[in-house]
This record gives sequence, structure tokens and C-alpha cells, in this order.
Amino acid sequence: MTCYLGWVACHAREIWIAVGPLAGVIIGSYIARRTQRKHWIADKKREEYRELITVLTGAFNSMRRRGHVKHVPTSEEQLHMMAAEDLAKITISDRIFIEQEVREMKILNRWMSLLDRFNADGDINAMSNGVGDIKANLVYAALQLLK
Repeated sequence: MTCYLGWVACHAREIWIAVGPLAGVIIGSYIARRTQRKHWIADKKREEYRELITVLTGAFNSMRRRGHVKHVPTSEEQLHMMAAEDLAKITISDRIFIEQEVREMKILNRWMSLLDRFNADGDINAMSNGVGDIKANLVYAALQLLK
């Protein structure tokens, strides 16, 4: 068979039969790897949100015990409360996957303001409202990952 269009044009079908499946495998692998990475990052972000919410809740519960007017905390309880406050600060600060979101929501600044206010006036209701707002922001951001 004589082909006047050139070697590639005449043998394009045979070339595609050999190269086409390989190209499909490479493209499919790239898409799968990219999708898997996005899911992995989203899982890690949700995990960090969950850890942060858990630690903030624990620290708030520790403060709630201190907020009772008639209750004078023992030195052991005070150490526990200080440890919970420190753990909350560390957990807010050591986020890797949600660091940008935590910074944009100003979680550390808000938490420190709540602690300062609570340590000054002992108003557990204000602390509860502030922690509730922070947790609501974190839950909303975590749920956005599902979309």
C-alpha cells in the first residue's frame, strides 16, 4: 500500500493502538493520585479540627469547674486548669493542615482574650458564649470540607 500523506499519517492508527492505552493509564493514574491526595488532606484537616475542638472543650470544662463561686480550687485543680489552658494554646498553635484557617479566624487571639476576660471577672457565661462561637466557626469550617 502506497501512502502519499507521510509515514505518521499512514500509520497513525497503528501508533494509536500502541500508545493510546499507555496514555490512558498515565492520565488515569495522575487523576487518581490527585484525587486521593485531596481526600487525604481533607481527612487530615477534619482530624485537626476535631482535635482542636476537643481540646478547647476540655479546657473550657476545666474552667467551668473554676467558675463556680463557692468552689475554691485546690492546688491540684489549679495545676490541671493551667495544664488545660496551656494544652489549648499549644493545640491552637501547632496546627499544620488548618494553620491558615485558624490564623484567619484568629482563634488564638480570641482564645487568649477569653482567658484574660475570664481570669479577670470569672464570668463563665461570657466564656461559654465565646468558646461556643469559636467551636461553631471550627465546625462550620470542617463541614465546608465535605462540599
